[in-house]
Amino acid sequence: NSRLEKENWKDTAYYLLIMMGFLIFATVIGYIFRAVEFPETNIVLVYLLAVLLTARMTHGYIFGILASVIATAVFNYFFAEPYLAFSVEASNYIVTFVIMTITALITSTLASHDKKKTLEAQKKEAEAKALYTLTHKLTGAEDMNDIADIAVNTISDIMSTQAECFCFEENQIEGSSIGTTEPAYIKDAEFYNWPICGRETKLGIIRIPKDRAETMSESQKQLLQTMIESIALAMDRYWSMKQRIRSNEETMQERYRGNMLRAIAHDLRTPLSGIIGTSEMLMDMNKKDE
Repeated sequence: NSRLEKENWKDTAYYLLIMMGFLIFATVIGYIFRAVEFPETNIVLVYLLAVLLTARMTHGYIFGILASVIATAVFNYFFAEPYLAFSVEASNYIVTFVIMTITALITSTLASHDKKKTLEAQKKEAEAKALYTLTHKLTGAEDMNDIADIAVNTISDIMSTQAECFCFEENQIEGSSIGTTEPAYIKDAEFYNWPICGRETKLGIIRIPKDRAETMSESQKQLLQTMIESIALAMDRYWSMKQRIRSNEETMQERYRGNMLRAIAHDLRTPLSGIIGTSEMLMDMNKKDE
Protein backbone atom coordinates (compact mmCIF):
# COMPACT_ATOMS: atom_id res chain seq x y z
CA ASN A 1 0.00 0.00 0.00
CA SER A 2 2.80 2.44 0.84
CA ARG A 3 4.45 1.67 -2.47
CA LEU A 4 1.20 2.30 -4.33
CA GLU A 5 0.66 5.59 -2.49
CA LYS A 6 4.20 6.65 -3.32
CA GLU A 7 3.62 5.95 -7.01
CA ASN A 8 0.36 7.92 -6.89
CA TRP A 9 2.15 10.89 -5.36
CA LYS A 10 4.79 10.73 -8.08
CA ASP A 11 2.11 10.69 -10.78
CA THR A 12 0.30 13.62 -9.16
CA ALA A 13 3.50 15.67 -8.95
CA TYR A 14 4.33 14.83 -12.56
CA TYR A 15 0.88 15.93 -13.78
CA LEU A 16 1.08 19.15 -11.75
CA LEU A 17 4.42 19.94 -13.38
CA ILE A 18 2.88 19.36 -16.80
CA MET A 19 -0.03 21.67 -15.99
CA MET A 20 2.21 24.44 -14.62
CA GLY A 21 4.52 24.10 -17.61
CA PHE A 22 1.70 24.63 -20.10
CA LEU A 23 0.31 27.60 -18.14
CA ILE A 24 3.74 29.24 -17.86
CA PHE A 25 4.29 28.72 -21.57
CA ALA A 26 0.86 30.26 -22.30
CA THR A 27 1.74 33.26 -20.10
CA VAL A 28 5.02 33.82 -21.96
CA ILE A 29 3.20 33.64 -25.30
CA GLY A 30 0.60 36.04 -23.89
CA TYR A 31 3.27 38.61 -23.05
CA ILE A 32 4.68 38.26 -26.56
CA PHE A 33 1.21 38.79 -28.06
CA ARG A 34 0.64 41.85 -25.90
CA ALA A 35 4.06 43.25 -26.89
CA VAL A 36 3.15 43.02 -30.58
CA GLU A 37 -0.33 44.42 -29.73
CA PHE A 38 -2.35 41.32 -30.64
CA PRO A 39 -5.98 41.34 -29.43
CA GLU A 40 -6.66 39.86 -26.00
CA THR A 41 -8.83 37.19 -27.59
CA ASN A 42 -5.66 35.63 -29.00
CA ILE A 43 -4.23 35.40 -25.48
CA VAL A 44 -7.46 33.75 -24.29
CA LEU A 45 -7.12 31.17 -27.08
CA VAL A 46 -3.54 30.43 -25.99
CA TYR A 47 -4.75 29.69 -22.45
CA LEU A 48 -7.54 27.50 -23.82
CA LEU A 49 -4.91 25.60 -25.77
CA ALA A 50 -2.88 25.17 -22.57
CA VAL A 51 -5.95 23.78 -20.80
CA LEU A 52 -6.65 21.41 -23.69
CA LEU A 53 -3.07 20.12 -23.70
CA THR A 54 -3.15 19.68 -19.92
CA ALA A 55 -6.32 17.61 -20.16
CA ARG A 56 -4.76 15.54 -22.93
CA MET A 57 -1.43 14.89 -21.21
CA THR A 58 -2.76 14.15 -17.70
CA HIS A 59 -4.96 11.42 -16.25
CA GLY A 60 -8.52 12.06 -15.10
CA TYR A 61 -10.63 15.21 -15.00
CA ILE A 62 -9.19 17.00 -11.98
CA PHE A 63 -6.08 18.44 -13.61
CA GLY A 64 -7.98 19.81 -16.61
CA ILE A 65 -10.56 21.47 -14.37
CA LEU A 66 -7.82 22.86 -12.11
CA ALA A 67 -5.99 24.20 -15.16
CA SER A 68 -9.21 25.91 -16.30
CA VAL A 69 -9.59 27.78 -13.01
CA ILE A 70 -5.90 28.70 -12.77
CA ALA A 71 -5.82 29.85 -16.41
CA THR A 72 -8.68 32.28 -15.75
CA ALA A 73 -6.97 33.59 -12.60
CA VAL A 74 -3.60 33.99 -14.37
CA PHE A 75 -5.21 35.83 -17.28
CA ASN A 76 -6.93 38.14 -14.81
CA TYR A 77 -3.69 38.79 -12.93
CA PHE A 78 -1.35 39.39 -15.87
CA PHE A 79 -3.49 40.58 -18.76
CA ALA A 80 -6.55 42.37 -17.33
CA GLU A 81 -6.32 45.98 -16.15
CA PRO A 82 -5.17 46.81 -13.54
CA TYR A 83 -2.23 44.51 -14.23
CA LEU A 84 -0.71 42.29 -11.51
CA ALA A 85 -3.93 42.41 -9.49
CA PHE A 86 -6.99 40.19 -9.23
CA SER A 87 -9.43 43.12 -9.34
CA VAL A 88 -10.85 44.43 -12.63
CA GLU A 89 -11.92 47.91 -13.66
CA ALA A 90 -13.97 47.17 -16.80
CA SER A 91 -17.15 45.13 -16.50
CA ASN A 92 -16.51 43.43 -19.85
CA TYR A 93 -13.64 41.52 -18.23
CA ILE A 94 -16.16 39.75 -16.00
CA VAL A 95 -17.96 38.43 -19.06
CA THR A 96 -14.59 37.41 -20.55
CA PHE A 97 -13.64 35.54 -17.38
CA VAL A 98 -16.98 33.72 -17.20
CA ILE A 99 -16.91 32.70 -20.86
CA MET A 100 -13.23 31.72 -20.62
CA THR A 101 -13.85 29.58 -17.53
CA ILE A 102 -16.90 27.84 -19.00
CA THR A 103 -15.16 27.24 -22.32
CA ALA A 104 -12.05 25.92 -20.59
CA LEU A 105 -14.09 23.59 -18.39
CA ILE A 106 -16.05 22.21 -21.34
CA THR A 107 -12.89 21.82 -23.41
CA SER A 108 -11.09 20.08 -20.56
CA THR A 109 -13.99 17.73 -19.87
CA LEU A 110 -14.38 16.76 -23.52
CA ALA A 111 -10.64 16.21 -23.93
CA SER A 112 -10.45 14.07 -20.77
CA HIS A 113 -13.51 12.07 -21.84
CA ASP A 114 -12.05 11.51 -25.30
CA LYS A 115 -8.73 10.42 -23.81
CA LYS A 116 -10.49 8.03 -21.44
CA LYS A 117 -12.41 6.43 -24.31
CA THR A 118 -9.24 6.16 -26.36
CA LEU A 119 -7.36 4.50 -23.51
CA GLU A 120 -10.23 2.06 -22.93
CA ALA A 121 -10.29 1.16 -26.63
CA GLN A 122 -6.51 0.66 -26.67
CA LYS A 123 -6.74 -1.43 -23.52
CA LYS A 124 -9.44 -3.68 -24.96
CA GLU A 125 -7.49 -4.03 -28.18
CA ALA A 126 -4.35 -5.01 -26.25
CA GLU A 127 -6.32 -7.54 -24.19
CA ALA A 128 -7.90 -9.07 -27.29
CA LYS A 129 -4.50 -9.26 -28.97
CA ALA A 130 -2.97 -10.89 -25.89
CA LEU A 131 -5.72 -13.51 -25.73
CA TYR A 132 -5.41 -14.21 -29.45
CA THR A 133 -1.64 -14.59 -29.15
CA LEU A 134 -1.96 -16.91 -26.17
CA THR A 135 -4.64 -19.06 -27.83
CA HIS A 136 -2.69 -19.23 -31.09
CA LYS A 137 0.47 -20.36 -29.30
CA LEU A 138 -1.38 -22.89 -27.15
CA THR A 139 -2.83 -24.62 -30.22
CA GLY A 140 0.71 -25.52 -31.27
CA ALA A 141 1.80 -26.82 -27.85
CA GLU A 142 2.91 -30.45 -27.94
CA ASP A 143 3.07 -31.29 -24.23
CA MET A 144 2.57 -29.83 -20.75
CA ASN A 145 6.03 -28.25 -20.73
CA ASP A 146 5.17 -26.28 -23.86
CA ILE A 147 1.85 -25.17 -22.36
CA ALA A 148 3.57 -24.07 -19.13
CA ASP A 149 6.30 -22.17 -21.00
CA ILE A 150 3.77 -20.37 -23.21
CA ALA A 151 1.62 -19.49 -20.18
CA VAL A 152 4.57 -18.11 -18.18
CA ASN A 153 6.03 -16.07 -21.05
CA THR A 154 2.71 -14.56 -22.13
CA ILE A 155 1.45 -13.71 -18.64
CA SER A 156 4.85 -12.32 -17.61
CA ASP A 157 4.92 -10.01 -20.64
CA ILE A 158 1.37 -8.74 -20.23
CA MET A 159 1.49 -8.31 -16.45
CA SER A 160 5.07 -6.94 -16.43
CA THR A 161 6.24 -9.43 -13.84
CA GLN A 162 7.80 -12.88 -13.53
CA ALA A 163 4.94 -15.34 -13.35
CA GLU A 164 5.23 -19.04 -12.56
CA CYS A 165 3.21 -22.04 -13.70
CA PHE A 166 3.04 -25.38 -11.88
CA CYS A 167 1.39 -28.29 -13.71
CA PHE A 168 0.02 -31.22 -11.71
CA GLU A 169 1.10 -34.74 -12.54
CA GLU A 170 -1.51 -37.25 -13.61
CA ASN A 171 -1.73 -38.87 -10.18
CA GLN A 172 -2.24 -35.43 -8.60
CA ILE A 173 -4.98 -34.62 -11.11
CA GLU A 174 -6.80 -37.85 -10.34
CA GLY A 175 -6.77 -37.01 -6.64
CA SER A 176 -7.95 -33.40 -6.96
CA SER A 177 -11.44 -32.02 -7.37
CA ILE A 178 -13.08 -28.63 -7.92
CA GLY A 179 -15.19 -27.31 -5.08
CA THR A 180 -18.40 -25.36 -5.53
CA THR A 181 -16.84 -22.28 -3.87
CA GLU A 182 -13.43 -22.32 -5.55
CA PRO A 183 -11.68 -18.96 -4.81
CA ALA A 184 -10.33 -16.82 -7.64
CA TYR A 185 -6.88 -16.84 -6.03
CA ILE A 186 -5.16 -17.83 -2.81
CA LYS A 187 -2.63 -15.66 -0.97
CA ASP A 188 0.54 -16.80 0.69
CA ALA A 189 3.63 -15.04 2.02
CA GLU A 190 5.19 -14.28 -1.38
CA PHE A 191 2.67 -15.11 -4.11
CA TYR A 192 -0.95 -14.93 -5.17
CA ASN A 193 -1.92 -18.35 -6.56
CA TRP A 194 -4.58 -18.67 -9.27
CA PRO A 195 -5.75 -22.30 -9.73
CA ILE A 196 -6.01 -23.69 -13.25
CA CYS A 197 -9.32 -25.53 -13.16
CA GLY A 198 -10.29 -28.01 -15.85
CA ARG A 199 -13.71 -29.45 -16.49
CA GLU A 200 -13.56 -31.77 -13.48
CA THR A 201 -10.21 -31.35 -11.72
CA LYS A 202 -7.46 -28.87 -10.89
CA LEU A 203 -4.74 -29.00 -13.50
CA GLY A 204 -2.15 -26.58 -12.06
CA ILE A 205 -1.43 -23.18 -10.53
CA ILE A 206 -0.42 -19.76 -11.90
CA ARG A 207 1.66 -17.77 -9.39
CA ILE A 208 2.06 -13.98 -9.43
CA PRO A 209 4.48 -12.22 -7.04
CA LYS A 210 2.62 -10.61 -4.16
CA ASP A 211 3.87 -7.05 -4.73
CA ARG A 212 2.68 -7.13 -8.37
CA ALA A 213 -0.60 -8.90 -7.62
CA GLU A 214 -1.58 -6.25 -5.07
CA THR A 215 -1.22 -3.47 -7.67
CA MET A 216 -3.26 -5.26 -10.35
CA SER A 217 -6.51 -3.58 -11.34
CA GLU A 218 -9.79 -5.48 -11.55
CA SER A 219 -9.62 -5.47 -15.35
CA GLN A 220 -6.13 -6.99 -15.22
CA LYS A 221 -7.36 -9.68 -12.83
CA GLN A 222 -10.26 -10.43 -15.17
CA LEU A 223 -7.86 -10.63 -18.12
CA LEU A 224 -5.61 -12.99 -16.15
CA GLN A 225 -8.60 -15.16 -15.27
CA THR A 226 -9.62 -15.32 -18.94
CA MET A 227 -6.08 -16.30 -19.91
CA ILE A 228 -6.06 -19.01 -17.24
CA GLU A 229 -9.29 -20.39 -18.69
CA SER A 230 -7.60 -20.62 -22.10
CA ILE A 231 -4.64 -22.38 -20.49
CA ALA A 232 -7.02 -24.79 -18.72
CA LEU A 233 -8.67 -25.63 -22.06
CA ALA A 234 -5.27 -26.39 -23.58
CA MET A 235 -4.35 -28.61 -20.61
CA ASP A 236 -7.71 -30.37 -20.75
CA ARG A 237 -7.20 -30.98 -24.46
CA TYR A 238 -3.74 -32.40 -23.82
CA TRP A 239 -4.90 -34.79 -21.09
CA SER A 240 -7.92 -35.85 -23.19
CA MET A 241 -5.60 -36.57 -26.12
CA LYS A 242 -3.26 -38.52 -23.85
CA GLN A 243 -6.13 -40.58 -22.45
CA ARG A 244 -7.43 -41.21 -25.96
CA ILE A 245 -3.99 -42.40 -27.08
CA ARG A 246 -3.76 -44.66 -24.04
CA SER A 247 -7.23 -46.02 -24.71
CA ASN A 248 -6.29 -46.72 -28.33
CA GLU A 249 -3.10 -48.46 -27.20
CA GLU A 250 -5.05 -50.63 -24.76
CA THR A 251 -7.54 -51.49 -27.50
CA MET A 252 -4.70 -52.46 -29.85
CA GLN A 253 -3.08 -54.57 -27.13
CA GLU A 254 -6.36 -56.39 -26.52
CA ARG A 255 -6.69 -56.95 -30.26
CA TYR A 256 -3.14 -58.29 -30.51
CA ARG A 257 -3.73 -60.53 -27.50
CA GLY A 258 -6.91 -61.91 -29.01
CA ASN A 259 -5.24 -62.53 -32.37
CA MET A 260 -2.34 -64.28 -30.64
CA LEU A 261 -4.66 -66.54 -28.65
CA ARG A 262 -6.62 -67.43 -31.78
CA ALA A 263 -3.38 -68.20 -33.62
CA ILE A 264 -2.13 -70.42 -30.77
CA ALA A 265 -5.48 -72.20 -30.58
CA HIS A 266 -5.42 -72.80 -34.34
CA ASP A 267 -1.87 -74.09 -34.20
CA LEU A 268 -2.74 -76.46 -31.38
CA ARG A 269 -6.01 -77.57 -32.94
CA THR A 270 -4.43 -78.56 -36.28
CA PRO A 271 -2.09 -81.36 -34.99
CA LEU A 272 -4.65 -82.47 -32.42
CA SER A 273 -7.16 -83.07 -35.19
CA GLY A 274 -4.69 -85.39 -36.92
CA ILE A 275 -3.90 -87.24 -33.69
CA ILE A 276 -7.59 -87.66 -32.87
CA GLY A 277 -8.30 -88.96 -36.39
CA THR A 278 -5.44 -91.47 -36.23
CA SER A 279 -6.52 -92.63 -32.76
CA GLU A 280 -10.05 -93.27 -33.99
CA MET A 281 -8.73 -95.33 -36.93
CA LEU A 282 -6.59 -97.45 -34.62
CA MET A 283 -9.51 -98.01 -32.28
CA ASP A 284 -11.69 -99.10 -35.22
CA MET A 285 -9.00 -101.52 -36.42
CA ASN A 286 -8.69 -103.07 -32.96
CA LYS A 287 -12.41 -103.63 -32.83
CA LYS A 288 -12.37 -105.46 -36.22
CA ASP A 289 -9.53 -107.76 -35.08
CA GLU A 290 -11.50 -108.78 -32.05
